Amino acid sequence: METDVIEVKLSIEENEAVMAHLIFKNRSERSIYLNKQVMYYNGEVRNNYFEIAKSNGHRVSFLGFMANCTRMPDEYVLLQPNEEISSAISLKEWYRLTKGENYIVRYYAFNPAMKQMQSVLMEMQSNKVEISY
Repeated sequence: METDVIEVKLSIEENEAVMAHLIFKNRSERSIYLNKQVMYYNGEVRNNYFEIAKSNGHRVSFLGFMANCTRMPDEYVLLQPNEEISSAISLKEWYRLTKGENYIVRYYAFNPAMKQMQSVLMEMQSNKVEISY
């Protein structure tokens, strides 16, 4: 049985904004509906999907709010097989980062199924990136 696979690639610009760039690629043989909130569609931040830790292991605080996902059709974008979509956000704007620190950053989320579709949550995680701020 084939499983749905979204490959997530993370890269980070080590600039003042600490821009995180995500590329989501559909590695399965069928179309997948990807939740816009979970992928920071159009740079919109409505939840915490990054794991950020200092080099000493202490987690970094998320400064935003946590919004519920209603899982309605307009909250999704369709990704065809081998298609990819990208997004970017400023980590400095949404996380308590301190100058002079080293961090390990990873994107981690579960893509929720649409209300009308009966399927399981799909785990998505990126590569880890080490940065100096």
